[in-house]
Amino acid sequence: MQRASGDDMTEETLSPAWADVVFAGAPDAIPDDRVVCIRIGVLDFACRLKLGARGDRLMVHLLGAIPAGTEAPTLKETVFPDGFHVLTISDPSLLLDPALRRGVFLGPRLQDPHEGVSDIVSAVARQLGRTPEETLFYGASGSGIAGCMAAVRLGARCVAVNAQLDLYAARKTPHALIMQKMFDPEYHYAKIRRAYPHRLQVASAYAQAVAEGRSPRLMIYQNRRDLIHYEGFYRPFCELMNLDPLDGVTEDGRVRVTVLKYPGGHKLRPDKALALIARSLAFLYPGEGEDEAREAA
Repeated sequence: MQRASGDDMTEETLSPAWADVVFAGAPDAIPDDRVVCIRIGVLDFACRLKLGARGDRLMVHLLGAIPAGTEAPTLKETVFPDGFHVLTISDPSLLLDPALRRGVFLGPRLQDPHEGVSDIVSAVARQLGRTPEETLFYGASGSGIAGCMAAVRLGARCVAVNAQLDLYAARKTPHALIMQKMFDPEYHYAKIRRAYPHRLQVASAYAQAVAEGRSPRLMIYQNRRDLIHYEGFYRPFCELMNLDPLDGVTEDGRVRVTVLKYPGGHKLRPDKALALIARSLAFLYPGEGEDEAREAA
């Protein structure tokens, strides 16, 4: 394993067995198709950048699961749109507590993981000659809210499918108690929602971004047959944002929601995800994404 330089690095804390390369802080460049550990504050971000043969855009997939029977983050990316470089980043919260097998980038109270995600994505965008705002995030379920939150923070783009759009509404899910204690044992979810609404709710994070002058664009899809996510997350989000849940766009034209109907409920096959990403380009990149959407149709 190659280890990058850094005064705060030690073999014990910054040489995880799963990493090929380790950096202290977001590096100027990430090598192609290597498993990289980037340590920012108390968090270790497992990352992999896969350069596309003719990629001229950057897509980021935030992953929030560690498979049973392993302690290593999984960075295998199955959604790889043509014309994109793909950066995968695993939720660093998963490495803080072995009991947490699924995460949504909530992290500890004193260090928001999305600050580290922003640093890493901004560095990779510069490496590829793009701006962070041009980055496309993609995610489903828990990765969907993580992608929305990251895009909102950077003023970037996101395609989210069957996403958990409000972590307060997910407070009774199996891993929610572990995430709450990791955030801060003194903060129950109602207290987190009062003090840090932008870390729990996409609607709150979006409102904050707009107030601070950022212009993210979100394309959110929901399978009508995924009843838990449709009723528990999607419809309440549409009400908060004053959106028609069937196919609605916010007054500012930057958030769109669309209902889908396909068998399988919550899960989405990679080929279907690719089709949704291609379908979304014209909305996410007005003017420049229309030709790509037509080619992919």
